[in-house]
Amino acid sequence: MEDKTLNEKPPLFRSWSSWYTLILVFFILLVILFFLITKWYD
Repeated sequence: MEDKTLNEKPPLFRSWSSWYTLILVFFILLVILFFLITKWYD
């Protein structure tokens, strides 16, 4: 059997705080986009 750890790609971010920051920024952008769309069609 092959060792799967050799075939795995390196993680995009090394720390969990970077992932949390990315997710938080993504949700903030979604909220802003939703706000602008609802304001545009109001």
